[in-house]
Amino acid sequence: MNWPRLHILVTRPQQRAQGLIKALDAKQASVLLFPTLSIQAIDQPEKLQTQFENIHTIDWLFFISPNAVEHAMPAILKHHSLHDLPCQWGAVGAGTKDALLHYGVRDVTYPIDDVGANALLNALQTYDLKNKKCMVLKGNSGNEQLETGLHEYGATVIDVVCYQRVRTQDNPHPLAKAINEQRIDIIIITSGDALKALHALLPSPMQTLLADIPLLVISERIEKIAQSLGFHRIMLARDASDDAVVACIDTWVQQRSDNDNDQ
Repeated sequence: MNWPRLHILVTRPQQRAQGLIKALDAKQASVLLFPTLSIQAIDQPEKLQTQFENIHTIDWLFFISPNAVEHAMPAILKHHSLHDLPCQWGAVGAGTKDALLHYGVRDVTYPIDDVGANALLNALQTYDLKNKKCMVLKGNSGNEQLETGLHEYGATVIDVVCYQRVRTQDNPHPLAKAINEQRIDIIIITSGDALKALHALLPSPMQTLLADIPLLVISERIEKIAQSLGFHRIMLARDASDDAVVACIDTWVQQRSDNDNDQ
């Protein structure tokens, strides 16, 4: 089923949105790319190198996103080879696991049928993490679900911020115009920070109109953030992959078609 009349707002950072846009284009949807955040290197990359000096003493490396992989792995491999690292590797989902594979990391623990920190913690239940040194590679303003769970498993946790999310939009007019002209049927949100930035961009009356637009999110955590901001037409994709997003919209379109037929 194609969606030739569907207008979709994509808020992913531009450098990570191209695959999703291609998938939406294949369904004949009209796509408005409106990234609310950009992914950038941290301001002092030399600090990142310093934090990796003793990485050979770490038992587990956990990556919170593909962005963490892309910003941390070059710094890690600058002074260490994979053979020098006796650690085990963890990822919050298949996309992050695939990003590690690009750097030659093949044996990765990740949640096969889910995504996110809680899903990864469930996948780690069979491992003894007591007194293990765990390094969590993440972005600024990331939540601490994974760190909290690792502490509960008895691990020692080291946080390393290897990239930053920076708000990129300061002009609300293109978004407000699209809302007023009813040119947005679905908003796709793949991070809580992106949703907060989108919401904060608009004045209060427009926030009410924004919250009435169907919203697609990729985790229960983001769903709760959306509810706290007043969104009430929320659909939850099974994970953050492009295939999962497309499948979720397919289901929504089919349900809407069935409802129209019943009337």
